[in-house]
Amino acid sequence: MRVHFIGNGKSKTLFKSPYGYRIGCNIPKDDLVYDVLSVIDIKVLLHQQKEQNYFKPNQLVWCTQQIKDMSIQKKIPGKFEALYKSVYRYNSGHHAIEHISKNKNIKFIELWGMDSMWHMKGEHDLTSEMDDRVLRPSRPPLQKQWVPHWKTILSRYPNIKYTIHAPKGVETIDYGANTDYKLY
Repeated sequence: MRVHFIGNGKSKTLFKSPYGYRIGCNIPKDDLVYDVLSVIDIKVLLHQQKEQNYFKPNQLVWCTQQIKDMSIQKKIPGKFEALYKSVYRYNSGHHAIEHISKNKNIKFIELWGMDSMWHMKGEHDLTSEMDDRVLRPSRPPLQKQWVPHWKTILSRYPNIKYTIHAPKGVETIDYGANTDYKLY
């Protein structure tokens, strides 16, 4: 089975595949239909409640126990499955890819809209694409936090072929022999 993880980075516009299992993260900024969403941040649920812009009632959401408990408390619709254990500086993508990679039937995982997995020429840090919806007072250098986690996760599953979809002209980061880039 082919899995598409679709983040919220600007490069998500490269995604065009009509087939495969689709995983989105947090609050998607598009009209795609997702098989599952990955949510680990309480602020995402608070945003949903404040804006009354909820997930679809039957939307499957992979999350931590804390998120599941809060969804019940706040009466936020969705089918919340507490599959993740909290890991310092993991984002929702880390958790989703770690979880789905454990499935022995998965051979290919495509990563779209994951702009934190490479560098734009001359730029070596960025903010989370959720920061425009879920405001935060400050952020540490996210790439410095997230890239080492990606290297660890992707190397843990050498039998899975990971493809990172990115725009031409980016400075790629080496994630190991089982990971490559497709540049557009």
